[in-house]
Parts: sequence; C-alpha cells; structure tokens
Amino acid sequence: MNDVSRRQWLGSTAVLGVAAAVAGTAAAQSRPSADDFIRTVKGARMFDLSFTWNEQSPLLSLNPPYAFALNRTHKMTYEITGAHLEQTAKAQGVDVRRGDSVLVRTGWGQYFAKDNAKYLGEQSPGPGQDGARWIIDRGVRLAGDDTATFEKRPAAYGKELFSVHMMLLADNGIYIVENCNLEAMADAKAYVALLILTPLRIQGATGSPLRAIALAP
Repeated sequence: MNDVSRRQWLGSTAVLGVAAAVAGTAAAQSRPSADDFIRTVKGARMFDLSFTWNEQSPLLSLNPPYAFALNRTHKMTYEITGAHLEQTAKAQGVDVRRGDSVLVRTGWGQYFAKDNAKYLGEQSPGPGQDGARWIIDRGVRLAGDDTATFEKRPAAYGKELFSVHMMLLADNGIYIVENCNLEAMADAKAYVALLILTPLRIQGATGSPLRAIALAP
C-alpha cells in the first residue's frame, strides 16, 4: 500500500468512524424496546462454526488426547420459592412467557473466584421444588442462576437427590445453566434480553461448559 492510498484509506476510515458515532448517538436516542430488539435479532441467520468433538476427532500429535469428564461432584446446600420468583418478576416488570429462559440472580455470583469456599459451600441458595413448579408451570425452556448447583442445598427431599434437576431436566426437558455471572445485567437493570448460549459440540454429552452472552437494547 503506497502512502497516497494509505492516507486515503485512513481518511475514509475516519469518516466512517464519525458516521458510526453519529449513528450510535441517534440509535441511543431512539432505542427500541426489548421485545422489538429480540424480534429483530432472532430474524438473523446464524451459522455454527464449530465441529462436533468426540474420541475420533483429529488432534495434532503435539496436543494431549481428547478427554472430557466430571472430576468434581456437587456438594450438598438451602430455598427460592415460587412466591419469590413471582414477586421478583412483578417488581421488575417481567412477563415470563412460554419458551422463555429464566435466569435467577441470587447475589451469590459475587463470591466467584473471590471466596470460593463460600461460593461452593453448603449454604448457597437456589430453587426448591416449589420454585421448580413455578418454572415448569410457565413453560420455561431454560433456567439458570449464579450458583454452582442451581438448586438449594442440601438438595434432598426424602430419598430423592437433586429432585429439582429431575423435575426440570428429566421430567420436563427444561435445560439448566449454572455459574451465570449476572452482576452486570443487574447493575444495568437489564431484566429482559436475548440470551445466546454456545455449548461445546461434544457427541454423547449430557452437559457442557458454555459461553453465555446476553444482548439487551
């Protein structure tokens, strides 16, 4: 690239930058509603650029062999009821509709990587069976929170271990997401957003680490 063309390129880039800034200001002044924003984004085409990984996947010989396993299990915890969820939804002006995802901020996420013993300890909050029934009754597609195990601990009702997981996952096909960082959304008071989850494409897996992103107007 010669000096003239480089100067021209830089000049045009600067003009585009100014135009983008002006457009951004105008957009901020006429920000769409959450529903309009979600409707617009859902109309876009999405391309999954990830391969499905399994034991037959090709790996460079310099890398270790493919392996994925759970080497730590959930410890036991305490309870978020249906009334808590209902009151919170009303207070924040959120209408939970069939097919929606529900993320519950308990405030426990503040301890992640700062007080891991407390974050993983036996006193973390989460939905119990009553909260699970509230989620099921509203036809929710996915439920998550900012704790390590989603449901209250100790998660036992009688002899049934992790009954909320069983009610949501096994009985109703509702996905569960744990370890959500919901602090920034709470600070921004972004109570309705478009949720993007990208699980690893692991053949035969029953769960996966996620990169979770929320888009809000």
